[in-house]
Amino acid sequence: MLSNASGSATDLRQVQRNMHLLLLALKLASKRHPFRLTLDQKFRHLLEKLYHQFDWFAAAHLAERKKIIHCKPGCSLCCYHYVDSVYAFEILNIYGHLKSRSDFEILIRECKSRYQTYIALVETHRNHSSASLEATEEYVLEQYAQLKLTCPFLQNHLCTIYEWRPFSCRAYFSLSAPHFCQPNMIYAASRKTFLIQASHRSEKIGEEIDLNMDGFGHNEGGLFAGIVKFANLADASL
Repeated sequence: MLSNASGSATDLRQVQRNMHLLLLALKLASKRHPFRLTLDQKFRHLLEKLYHQFDWFAAAHLAERKKIIHCKPGCSLCCYHYVDSVYAFEILNIYGHLKSRSDFEILIRECKSRYQTYIALVETHRNHSSASLEATEEYVLEQYAQLKLTCPFLQNHLCTIYEWRPFSCRAYFSLSAPHFCQPNMIYAASRKTFLIQASHRSEKIGEEIDLNMDGFGHNEGGLFAGIVKFANLADASL
């Protein structure tokens, strides 16, 4: 849930500065610490603070623009989408929290299944279309949503990793009634969404943090592929 934040333009700029400073602190921490497959406590704490600041900024940003969102607990229609564009350090943070869960192995299998489905859609479209990579990705993401495969981390219509969900989930909001969030309503004229866009400078720092992570580099394939990747690396290190 977003807090009922409401702030002036000055407040918003201050929070943006805070987020930038936290990103720089994360970048510095990523240079000093050999990540392996575990984030240290300091990095996790900084990331938690960054998420908190971002959530406040999102709520205040929406309030300032008088945007009324319809997202609420139990409304999980956006969880049919493939979770793309996620930083590797975010995935590693989620992976670290998943390892202690009793359903860990099930979640890994489900993530692998979602990723394989996504890749199959990509290959099928490439074989039958000369569209650009960007157009292919957009088409495939739309087709994936039509399959109505819920996120593996969704249970009883609630996100079980909500506290650690990535920026790509935190930044997405619906301005229309839940009915218009159905996968078959993607092109409906009354469907309205709002995405909190990160600055180019912030995105660049996020990419640099990923590159500092012992060669893990930029994550390809989104959240589910990344979770499987880290699980495979862990098995290989045993």
